[in-house]
Amino acid sequence: MRTSSKVWATRVDSVIREYVDARLTEELRPIEDDIAALRGALLGIREASQSDIGQLTARVNDAEALLQMSTSRIAQLRRLADEE
Repeated sequence: MRTSSKVWATRVDSVIREYVDARLTEELRPIEDDIAALRGALLGIREASQSDIGQLTARVNDAEALLQMSTSRIAQLRRLADEE
């Protein structure tokens, strides 16, 4: 983690700056790794939920189509389903 502060660059000795930067990097690396892992998990959850929503939408559309069918057509479909 490099800082871009002019005060930091001009008033703090380079050895101290490098040490502090190294320590900060060392301390922050596990947190950054955790954040990256969480981000990946959240993206996976988002993709899965979008897929689930797509499937649910398709099922609702199918149900709406069935509700708009005539009773005789529904009876024919029921007979076909029973035969299988």
